[in-house]
Amino acid sequence: MVIGIVVPITDYIFQLSEKVSVIPSWVWWAMGILGLTIAQFLAFHKMRIKQHPALAGLTEFLETGNDLFNTTVGDDTELEHWHEQFNRWFDDTKFFIQKSLSITDARLFADITSVKQTTYSPVYNDYHRDLLRNYDQYLSNLRSIINRYYSSK
Repeated sequence: MVIGIVVPITDYIFQLSEKVSVIPSWVWWAMGILGLTIAQFLAFHKMRIKQHPALAGLTEFLETGNDLFNTTVGDDTELEHWHEQFNRWFDDTKFFIQKSLSITDARLFADITSVKQTTYSPVYNDYHRDLLRNYDQYLSNLRSIINRYYSSK
């Protein structure tokens, strides 16, 4: 798509240069800015394409996280075990994101500054509800990271 835009613009500039003895400075500036913009877009796009193999792992972490999130807790022992499993999942997911994508994405994943006030059921106790809210935000953050990288294909 970019080539479909750049080629006609370049052709127009060459035709213009044949008609004009001196190319105005604004044309040079425009070409420079356009070149820098396109170069950064292409470089970032190529970088993200290289990272696509990580999406399979991210999707697997999302499925595991959803399974853990939907696990029913009935007593304090189950809650403690569930919390330990989720913390292990969180640490593994964050490490994978940091290793496969970037530190910035790992920080985005771990960010729970905008926790939704949603009701969940079944909830064992208030502590369980608070944990569910945090974990729901982690899963939402992971979904947004996956969507961002899938949409860059």
